[in-house]
Amino acid sequence: MKLLKPQIIRKKIKAKLSPANLPLDRINEVWGYYDLGVLEQVRSPDAGKRSDTVLIKSSKGNFALKAYTPHLGQDGILFEHSVIQFLQTVNYPTPGLIENRLGQTVTHMADRSYACYKFAKGERYTDYFLSPKTSELMLRQSARALAEYHLLIKDFLPDGHKAEGFQPGTCQRERGKDWYLNELALVYTVLFYNNLEEASRLMGKKVSAIMDQWLTIQSEFIDLHDRLEGVDPPPLPILAIHGDFGPYNLLFHRNKLSAVLDFECTHLDWRLTDVLSALVRFCRRRQGDLNQAMAATFLANYQSIWPLEPAEIEAAQSVFKLARYHNVIKALSKYRLTGQEDSLQAAEASLAQILSPGRLTLADTLGCIFKGKA
Repeated sequence: MKLLKPQIIRKKIKAKLSPANLPLDRINEVWGYYDLGVLEQVRSPDAGKRSDTVLIKSSKGNFALKAYTPHLGQDGILFEHSVIQFLQTVNYPTPGLIENRLGQTVTHMADRSYACYKFAKGERYTDYFLSPKTSELMLRQSARALAEYHLLIKDFLPDGHKAEGFQPGTCQRERGKDWYLNELALVYTVLFYNNLEEASRLMGKKVSAIMDQWLTIQSEFIDLHDRLEGVDPPPLPILAIHGDFGPYNLLFHRNKLSAVLDFECTHLDWRLTDVLSALVRFCRRRQGDLNQAMAATFLANYQSIWPLEPAEIEAAQSVFKLARYHNVIKALSKYRLTGQEDSLQAAEASLAQILSPGRLTLADTLGCIFKGKA
């Protein structure tokens, strides 16, 4: 018998007692665009409010209704939906999109866009206390599922457009080196140089930590970019990565993977970026470091489906660092535009994974793991 973890029990209780993530009148209005029966029950997902998604029970079955944030745009939604529709044609386990009465997979209303998905049966294995043997079984399946996804999608070019990642058919990013350096300069000038007292009040030592390492952030970003995306970049495979492949986006039924969820973050990028991010999400311990045995198991199972190329193994640590510097600068940029303090916290968290004087970082650990594979 499986036992739920206490924090998951609390989330489930909260989800049942809390109102749905979307207003009921809007849900009813959107539901009218679909031929899916009479709406009977609406509730928030057990995982909480990570996104504006509700689970719906109707006279014709169970479904999930998702409201997209405006920043994604119509081209971004089209990109995601074309990936999902392609995966359906090759029988990859992801919930299918349901067309509305107009034959479209997206419903536009007011300032939001909505999509309806088939209900995916299963549970997140990390929600339960499991034996080491069962946990390893789930980890192995997860790694193979990521490799299978990459292998299936590698030659598919999605419709639409994403502001993140590479431009189709090129090694040029939508946001290039100049964009990141300009944002870095703007953040420094607007936030810290002109308003250091206020910034320090808001974030205390976090602002000081970022300021103390400002020149290092800038110089390391330039060096990594020029080595990986300069005039002679290494041959790293580019494809439509998942972008958020973690335990929270996988469902299992009777100890077998039943669904891979949430392709909203999919974009054209090095497949290595997806592998490295997944290693951190699946194998990071509470202390913040990486469980190297778990990481080795994950990597070995990925390799059994579609082995990484020598150039990818060689570039792994540098790719991880560059991706995190991208995250640092984008989070600082978001703070400059919105003033949201959690954006500064996100920048600090990403920076600590690659630049933390006096202690081993995640980037260092990943470098050691991949050197063992070279």
